[in-house]
Amino acid sequence: MKGWKKLLYLVPELIHRYVWKKVGQNRDEMLAREIRLFYSGSRSEIEEKVDDYRKKQIGILLLFFMIGILLLFLTGNRGERAGDIRIWRNGFGEGQKEESLLLESGETIRFTVEEREYEEKERMQAFQDGFQWIQDHVLNENRTVHEVRTDLNFMTEVPGGIRAEWISQKPDILGHDGQVFNQDWIEEKQETVSVQLILSYQDYLENHELEFCIVKPDYTAQEELVLKIKGLVLDKEQKSRGQESFVIPGVIDGVSVKQPETDPFHGVWMLLGAMFLFLFFYQNNRLKEEGKERYRQLEEDYPILVHKLVLYLGSGINLRRSFQQITEEYVEDLRAGRTEKRYMYEEMIVMINEMNAGEGEQAAYEALGFRMENPAYTKLISLLVQNLQKGNDGLLNALRTEENSAFFLRMDHAKRLAEEAGTKLLFPMLLMLVIVMAIVMIPALLQFGGI
Repeated sequence: MKGWKKLLYLVPELIHRYVWKKVGQNRDEMLAREIRLFYSGSRSEIEEKVDDYRKKQIGILLLFFMIGILLLFLTGNRGERAGDIRIWRNGFGEGQKEESLLLESGETIRFTVEEREYEEKERMQAFQDGFQWIQDHVLNENRTVHEVRTDLNFMTEVPGGIRAEWISQKPDILGHDGQVFNQDWIEEKQETVSVQLILSYQDYLENHELEFCIVKPDYTAQEELVLKIKGLVLDKEQKSRGQESFVIPGVIDGVSVKQPETDPFHGVWMLLGAMFLFLFFYQNNRLKEEGKERYRQLEEDYPILVHKLVLYLGSGINLRRSFQQITEEYVEDLRAGRTEKRYMYEEMIVMINEMNAGEGEQAAYEALGFRMENPAYTKLISLLVQNLQKGNDGLLNALRTEENSAFFLRMDHAKRLAEEAGTKLLFPMLLMLVIVMAIVMIPALLQFGGI
């Protein structure tokens, strides 16, 4: 199984390494910035995620390309023999249809293909089946032919292309359409009505005698060729009416003949296109949703961060150690399952690792503010950097003032969430209103109807 996976991933890997890496660097940099918004990791880890994302996109493209090639192969190999054209006719009773052929000269021949006709044995069996079908359906709600009280079912068409004609000997009692006229009968009365049933299938003829003298018009050589080919096609069509289909040679008198291009997989192409768009852009939409979730979390966690900084700085712990203590508590809660992944703490972990690796404290704070891309955090980082430059004497008071402002931000955020929740609850409340109205009104209406 692992060997098959390696083989499937080999082509996208090669295309990504030797083609996309050379032409798509700018797009990869833009994608890396988007991923950085919701993923806290090193530069190499982000680059690895970008590469994996591109390989999946290339794999999707190759998959749909191969499916398209397969469909093109199937559509190009539907004939019985190379160059021959099979024309399918409609089944019994489905009517004629129009077909056309395209000559290599660009001219189009249009002709009519009649529906499939019964052979003699098939026709006899069809009449038997049709009559049996009529016997099974003619009674409608009546139990037997000896006790008819309601209208009968005099159908005019029978499955299999058979037509039915009904002739009643007493139409004032039983109409030609099966309607029974017994509504005015008061006393017990019986009338026997004979009905003639005629089943027909392309054997009813009406003869008229007319005389016309038909002469051949002056045709060009090309027109004569077209008529000759059309005559051959119609001759094959007429001789094969007892068959499901007939074959026309791909070359007639040295002229190439083919059908106009048709695509029986039109619906399949549309479905594949829709699936391709969904799969190809699904990851982009997921990135946007994760970006919205990150922004929401940062707004929620900002007042908590400021409050914790005020507590730790007020207890005598310096700023760097305060951040370390906050991240350590977060990691412990995350491992114990008391909290889920939070983007703010993940970014702070990256900041602490940068400082442990030798990065300056001020540079680490500035990098944190750049990654957050949030006005509130930008303001906080500016405050921390200013106090680092001027000293930590006024930092605690400044943070307390910021804590009060963050409290109001938290209230605004809670109000927005409450408004969104109220909007989402509007539809269930309407359903509950309908149910309550039904509970109140239905008994009243039933009581009123009983009176």
